Amino acid sequence: MGDIFRQSATNDRGGWRPAAVGAVVAIQGAHLLWTLAPPMEGAARHWVANLFIDSSVVFALALVLVVARRYRGSRLGLAWTLIALGLALNVFAEVSWSVQEMMIDAEVPFPSISDIGYAGAYLPTLLGLLLMPQAPFSPMSRAKLGLDSLIVTSALAVLSWALIVGRILGHAGESAQAQAVSAFYPLADIAVIFAAFVLVVRAGRTKFALAFGLLAAGYVATAFSDSAYAYLTEAGYSTGNYADIGWVAGYSLLSLAALAALDPVATFEPLTRRDEQAPAFWPSLAPYAAMLPIAALLLGGAVRGNVDPALTAGFLAVTALVVLRQIVANFENTRLNHELRDLTANLEMRVREKTMQLLQRRPQSIEEGAPAGARPNGADEPVGGLRQE
Repeated sequence: MGDIFRQSATNDRGGWRPAAVGAVVAIQGAHLLWTLAPPMEGAARHWVANLFIDSSVVFALALVLVVARRYRGSRLGLAWTLIALGLALNVFAEVSWSVQEMMIDAEVPFPSISDIGYAGAYLPTLLGLLLMPQAPFSPMSRAKLGLDSLIVTSALAVLSWALIVGRILGHAGESAQAQAVSAFYPLADIAVIFAAFVLVVRAGRTKFALAFGLLAAGYVATAFSDSAYAYLTEAGYSTGNYADIGWVAGYSLLSLAALAALDPVATFEPLTRRDEQAPAFWPSLAPYAAMLPIAALLLGGAVRGNVDPALTAGFLAVTALVVLRQIVANFENTRLNHELRDLTANLEMRVREKTMQLLQRRPQSIEEGAPAGARPNGADEPVGGLRQE
């Protein structure tokens, strides 16, 4: 496939990117104002809301295709191509939803033809996110990254089960097919959030970090809106709801991520083992922060006298993973301390050897004829260079 992160030779003048950024920000701001304070109700509100969502995802797909073309022939280009494939399926899903809701003028059934696009977009999106960054070189760093990702994913799975999936499966009025599709979306969103977390942590402080961060934030926003939609289906959902903010914001962030990747300064440069940067501090707090909402739900259930056994088991499992992660961190710190001690001892030995060599050179210079007590560079000469007899 050639160079893993080879940049395409496409000439990118970049003069259109500021205008594209302005268009993305304008779409996001207009949709936010329209959702919070809609000037009209009824079918017109649904029309405009669908137009905002459809235009944002189409705009994101167009920009991501430009990025995939720029990095074509490389692993990075393949990753953006997979992201584009997922967005293409999202375009099909969003447009077909709008057509069913507005043209047929009836409530969209669930599941519908749109769910083919929604569900099918997860696999290429997940593969594209996981293919984006490069793995750390240190085995211990890879182990900690794996544990951090597992902790965050497990915590989100427990929360999703307690708040969404458990209620969906316990709903007796839906068919088995509808329950399966409803339970699939939150679990698939957890996988996307896992990939986004790995993407941000592994990106580090490279030139491509901004694009990776925006890309991860976009998929996290859409994942939360998907979960909110699944939660609101029981009470009744219609286009123009507050949940739409996350979808438009997510697609807008994907557009901004593509624009950041098109910046000529943001060319990806794979790190070598010597150039591997020290990890940032904030990702190490994510596993501990993931336990807080589970602990809050468990505490609330204990106060009401209704403790969920599944929630308790999930909390204990996440706690065990956090303890294991701390053990791995302590082992790594101990190993680094030993390496630092050995390095210090080696440096001290080399300093003593050099000192002994310097001390041995002075007697040798005396034996070769240099006057005893002579100062270097003729410092014992009188002023003017005249020596007294």
